[in-house]
Amino acid sequence: MTQTVQLKRSASAGAIPSTSDLALGELAINTYDGKAYIKKSVGGTQSVVEIGADVSSDMASMTHYLYEASANQTTFTGTDANSESLSYTAGSIAVFLNGVFLDPDDYTASNGTSIVLDDGAKSSDYLEIVAWKTTTTSGLFTGLTTYEFTATANQTVLNGSDENSATLSYTGGKVLVFLNGVLMDNRSGKDYAETNSSTITFNSGLQVNDTVIVKAYSGTAPFQRFQYDVTSSNISNLSGADANGNTLSVIPKYTEVFVNGVLVKKGQWSSGSGAKITFSEALNDPNYVVDIIDYGYPTPEVNLFLDTVPFLGGNLDTNGKEIISSGTEAVTLKPSTYVDVQDGPMHMEVLASDPSGVTNRASIYAKDVSSSAELFVRDEAGNVTQISPHNTSGEWVYYSENVKTGKRFLVNMEKMIRKLEEITGERFIEIDE
Repeated sequence: MTQTVQLKRSASAGAIPSTSDLALGELAINTYDGKAYIKKSVGGTQSVVEIGADVSSDMASMTHYLYEASANQTTFTGTDANSESLSYTAGSIAVFLNGVFLDPDDYTASNGTSIVLDDGAKSSDYLEIVAWKTTTTSGLFTGLTTYEFTATANQTVLNGSDENSATLSYTGGKVLVFLNGVLMDNRSGKDYAETNSSTITFNSGLQVNDTVIVKAYSGTAPFQRFQYDVTSSNISNLSGADANGNTLSVIPKYTEVFVNGVLVKKGQWSSGSGAKITFSEALNDPNYVVDIIDYGYPTPEVNLFLDTVPFLGGNLDTNGKEIISSGTEAVTLKPSTYVDVQDGPMHMEVLASDPSGVTNRASIYAKDVSSSAELFVRDEAGNVTQISPHNTSGEWVYYSENVKTGKRFLVNMEKMIRKLEEITGERFIEIDE
């Protein structure tokens, strides 16, 4: 008699098992949604994740730009230090000069492609821009509102209308507060309290003309905040549970690191797999507060293409899954020497037509010729040449299209050499049978 093995399961739409429902390594199936779940444990912290779930498309909504300034430079546009071309949605950015968050009144950002400072930067300055683009795919990040306040002497309570006549409104736990460009600590007894959804209350009175910026995010989980109190000197790494008991897990490309409220320059820290933050220079003073803001949370799996500094231990096994790029983005390989394909061929699926040209690039691709996949190369100028040199009869041929002359060449090389052999009496083709 045939035996049927059934896993734990639910037929209710949207039902997800809790950690108490599963043992480590045990599977559960939602037969209505067609999803499978497993319980994992990281550093003793247990959670339930969906097997094979896609990385949220919301993670692609945040881009970090870094510019090294020249003397008196005011306009920042085009390609940054990491070859990213500046693009943003007006109102959905944060601009940092040397790690200090700038008041939106200190610059102009309206056209989506440039940032213009009111005052020229110094040659040693660096400008960092964090840009968000709204997406509604999963609702993780759906919007950003920035409020600006100028304090009076000893003021502690901020609410009501800001300098731009916008009324302060936020969701608890989804705001970042900056005082004179420095990120404030929202933990109890620290810098301020989120008194309610419309009031920010500082623990100490502000000084006259202090600038307070409140960035209010909307969405189900626009970011995750990890907070560490560094009480020892010469600390280079942070990992594990933070001051709130949350285990560090970030996607480096979508992460900001603040030390004592000042943004750490990209390149001065790395994260590898996302479970550890490593500083290029150790924190020498045992009185640091480190905030790590991860805009890629939550994610069920690590996406290698989202890691700016990936580290892999051993071999990468994709477990039969495809490595794909989302939207129109290309998958770029940047080896230090060369790409080495071992223990198997590289297969290319046929294209319906010749690819479009890309500046400073040549293309290798497959295309059907008489229902047979053949290999072609296209240079930057648009010339196309077949490099699998056989026709449907198996004869050696040369085929090329010249866009400058408009001519197409098809030369039967095998017939030509055979005829040359007949004329000269010499043998030029040697066949190893």
